[in-house]
Amino acid sequence: MSVHVLGIGAMGSLLAHELVAARLSPILLVKHSTIKQNLHSLNNTMTLARHSDSGIIYNTTKMAVRQKPTLEEWDKTMAITDMIVATKTHSTKEALTPYVPYMTPDTNLIFVQNGMGAVPSVIDALWQGRQEPNVYHVISSHGAYKERVNLTHHVGMGSLTIARVPLREAFRNGSSEHSNEKEPVPNVIQALLDSPNLDASLASYPEFLVAQMEKLVVNACINPITALMDCKNGDLLRSTNCISMMKKVIEECVDCFRSDSEVYASVPEVHAILSKERLLQCVLDVSYKTEKNSSSMREDVRNVKLTEIDAINGYIVDLGRKNGVPTPLNQTLTTMIRAKHQIGQAKERAAIETFSTR
Repeated sequence: MSVHVLGIGAMGSLLAHELVAARLSPILLVKHSTIKQNLHSLNNTMTLARHSDSGIIYNTTKMAVRQKPTLEEWDKTMAITDMIVATKTHSTKEALTPYVPYMTPDTNLIFVQNGMGAVPSVIDALWQGRQEPNVYHVISSHGAYKERVNLTHHVGMGSLTIARVPLREAFRNGSSEHSNEKEPVPNVIQALLDSPNLDASLASYPEFLVAQMEKLVVNACINPITALMDCKNGDLLRSTNCISMMKKVIEECVDCFRSDSEVYASVPEVHAILSKERLLQCVLDVSYKTEKNSSSMREDVRNVKLTEIDAINGYIVDLGRKNGVPTPLNQTLTTMIRAKHQIGQAKERAAIETFSTR
């Protein structure tokens, strides 16, 4: 059984290795021919370095690599039965578009991404007027990073929370929201659940949304502040000013969630889980446990790459605007990250122009 993996960053690569261990066959999908050629020169081998207190264990395996169908001729009768999407939120629609003709309503489409709002937006855009595949969404708290194209480090044991995303209203045929207990679990989802290295669990969709909100708050605090301060996660604990900013970010997030979310009526524990005091402690705990880590947003800023700010703090700003909830600090952080990226781009262009005129 083949599982296509779109997005071979740290999380996509980590899950691909777990699929191999489950005797499934991941097919890595790459956008650029240079990446495909680079992996081909390495005999299509991918290595996972798993860190633990007892040391580092390296596991190397060979995986299939394909380029997107606009550049490589695909069999028109070929259907994608399972796909994991682990791209950055801002590039998901563009990255996924070439593969839509190869999907059916029976395809299992699994999103592993940060932020909120991106998955419903992509589904609406790419399956407008048509029934979407079986959509699953995954939240990960694992710590992983890429050292090079075929070497991924799994440095922090976390967990996966998985939920089936309900069909859009137009395609429900009067049926109620999906129930994980009544549905057969696809083999690819079962493989993630059975992995001894992922600590994966299934959740109802309302429960998943609560977990997603919690993860968003953690990212909204740690990611932009570490990017702007150019520091590692643990350094935030050294500054009372950073902690004060976290408190304000959390306050705005919770106020926005309360103004909009129906899960407050369907998940009894939501008020305790999303209390401002508990969320602050959660952010502080994550900062401490990942003290030596550099957040993905900090790394994106340092490498002049687009960040996921619009799906994190930007999502809170949009939610606040929709429901009349002020979000001044989230707005400021969003604007500053965008500005920092623009400055980096301008400097990069200037450096290229200077070099080309020599």
